Amino acid sequence: NDAWRRSANDSNSNSNSSSSNNENRSYLYVSVSEPTHVSSIVFTTVKTDAYGAGRMTLHYASELAARGHAVTVLYEEASTPDSQNGSILPALAENGVQAVQQPGLRASFLPTKGGALRQALRDREAEVVISTQLGEAAGVTKAARRLGIPGVVFAQNLPRFTGSPPAKWLKQRIYRGAVRRARQTLCVAPAIEETLARDFGVDPARVTTVLNGLDMATLPPLDASHRQSVRDEFGLADDEALLVNLARIHPQKALDVLADAVAELKADGVRFKLVLAGDISHEGERPLRDALEAQIARLGIENEFVLAGFRKDGPRLLQAADLFVLSSRWEGLPLVVLEAFASHTPVVMTEYGRRFAGFEDGRHGWYVQVGNAEALAEGVKTALSLSPEQRAEVGRDARAYLEANLTLAEGKRQFGDHIERLLGLEPSGAPSPAAKNAPPSTERTAAPAVTPSGSPSEATGASSPEAATTTAAATAGLSHEVAGP
Repeated sequence: NDAWRRSANDSNSNSNSSSSNNENRSYLYVSVSEPTHVSSIVFTTVKTDAYGAGRMTLHYASELAARGHAVTVLYEEASTPDSQNGSILPALAENGVQAVQQPGLRASFLPTKGGALRQALRDREAEVVISTQLGEAAGVTKAARRLGIPGVVFAQNLPRFTGSPPAKWLKQRIYRGAVRRARQTLCVAPAIEETLARDFGVDPARVTTVLNGLDMATLPPLDASHRQSVRDEFGLADDEALLVNLARIHPQKALDVLADAVAELKADGVRFKLVLAGDISHEGERPLRDALEAQIARLGIENEFVLAGFRKDGPRLLQAADLFVLSSRWEGLPLVVLEAFASHTPVVMTEYGRRFAGFEDGRHGWYVQVGNAEALAEGVKTALSLSPEQRAEVGRDARAYLEANLTLAEGKRQFGDHIERLLGLEPSGAPSPAAKNAPPSTERTAAPAVTPSGSPSEATGASSPEAATTTAAATAGLSHEVAGP
């Protein structure tokens, strides 16, 4: 605008060159006024918590804004920056993404409740709308179809439903309609892609996997002092191992199985404490906490199984742990496992979906059978049978695997490219260095692996070659709670 005014003043002071200055003025005016956005893109999310789905919304919306698109996030419930999980709203604003509250997102699939969402999309001249949480997916894909624009579902978890049989049937039917209507479904893990095609009748050509990952540049530095401070906080003796799980109290996380495994470890004479950092999401889930507390008391493991509640020092707990133990019945691609890898913390985890491509049992961590407390306990014993130096080597290899295969930069590139192709645009992302890396390799003998039944076996190496063809990532930073609906 200053350049335009200078040009205008020059024109008024020198009438003999008015023609030249008028042309220059016109050119300068257009240069500062011409819209630079390529397309109008809308994301939807129920909550704005700064973990899980909310954190991925932040990164992908910011990536598309950085490519020059006009990006809006419609959200139903606003989290505050000082809430237990924080809020993505300040970071969205800093990254040039508009955030607008949109009441009733979850109910927008109902015939009488979808008008407000459709109007919001019209107001923004949306060219594509992306649902990031299961709760609003049905309404978003309905609105997209009515408006004749692409509707995208971002599937972040295996579609498993809880409740009474009629409630589960209804949820499955609503979700089936959502993913079948979607022009494209982007999944965070190959197991989700396979499930949608097999169990929900989704055309495989309209489903793509973009793996979760972390922004390695933003990870907090390793701090050796965390180990002793956390052990002191929870009163561990010198000969006790510290096991950590970061999870909300929910049937998905199989904390009942974890409690049974803790009881088996105690009965076998293992010296340890397991710290669970997490709690119920709302008061309506209080019976879940009551049931877990009752089980812990019934098994006599109050000293071994510590309910620490929600914590905001997840990185500190992970860095202090001798092992991270994931007991989940199902997941998409849990960020908390990647965060443990980043912390050089060995991981014992259930086979909640398809194994990581190139992941070797006993070298990068240990997989065990889902829902099997004996197998989970055996996996922990196998890991603890190693010397501290051997476990540290497993942790270093896990970190190397993460850096080579599961970084945020490649995930953002792939996500952004998918959306731009859907809009008929030439993708503007550039391949990240991580996309060209092979899985990490070091010359050493793998530590003992654990078979699905829980018994030690030879490490067998990578999983299916189909999984190895997909490398990407989705989120950054370290959270204190596992992502999932």
